[in-house]
Amino acid sequence: MSITIQINPAIEKQLREKAAKKGVGLDSYLAQALEYFAQADIPADFKPQESELLKNIDLGFSAAFWDEYKSLVQKRQSERIENEELERLIEMTRQVERANVKRMESLVTLARLRKVSLRELMQQLGIRPESYA
Repeated sequence: MSITIQINPAIEKQLREKAAKKGVGLDSYLAQALEYFAQADIPADFKPQESELLKNIDLGFSAAFWDEYKSLVQKRQSERIENEELERLIEMTRQVERANVKRMESLVTLARLRKVSLRELMQQLGIRPESYA
């Protein structure tokens, strides 16, 4: 069976990146995702707001963004960073921090909607707190 859908280019890009991370083609990735959701036990009281919150929680940066970020961090740590690069690193860090704030706000809101603790929700979603020790 063949199905054709129109999706937002930004979502298509995200799907392609996620498929690449898993080392599978886009068609295979989408088929697996659809199969998962078809079998998922979605509660009858699922709210559209939850979908938006989950989207915010899952939102990330591209692999190219993280490659550049890590490269700039290494340059800074080795004290070989130019002023222009340092400004770029600061802006990228701000972007990450803003995204993390939005993600945490969405996690807290979703936990309240589901009437579970933040820790329990993070476990349900497979999110582990980062350790920066």
